Amino acid sequence: DNTLRAINPKSASLIFASGHMNAPASMFGHTLLRLDGTYESPLLSYAVNYAATINPKDGGISYAFKGIFGYYPGYYSLLPYYVKVREYAAMDQRDLWEYRTNLTEAEVRRMTLHILEMQGIYMDYYFLDENCSYVLLRLLEAARPDLALTARFGPVVLPADTVRAVVAEPGLFVRARYRPSPVTE
Repeated sequence: DNTLRAINPKSASLIFASGHMNAPASMFGHTLLRLDGTYESPLLSYAVNYAATINPKDGGISYAFKGIFGYYPGYYSLLPYYVKVREYAAMDQRDLWEYRTNLTEAEVRRMTLHILEMQGIYMDYYFLDENCSYVLLRLLEAARPDLALTARFGPVVLPADTVRAVVAEPGLFVRARYRPSPVTE
């Protein structure tokens, strides 16, 4: 209850971070969600991230094998959005696109409750399909079960594909906002 009050979710946005060539798992981009409350700035909202926990000692073939075949655990994390903006835009020099959804406050609350119940529980993370993007589509389906966004995908799901699915879904996408990195500016 205290966490839900702190987040105070009113709306949600799908965030796309452009690719990062120095990180193989991020070369196609990354997606996360932002839960907006009553804050003046979206930077004070909460980001919902889903990522693999990798072993830093894994390299080359081991890293690729484990990532492709689901040997890394994937976890949800909840943190201030400004932390992710700083990480992606300032440190990694990646542009961000924010896609506002038209989920109702009740739907966003349902999704947030699901996120909270999933914290600390891992799922096998697959780089090609059950990755950051695909799993976030499941959260949108938890918010609005009739969406069936995940049913549209085959054996490979890229972050840009999930953005296209959200934008193409009738009545789900409201508007986009571009947040360039300092390097792009």
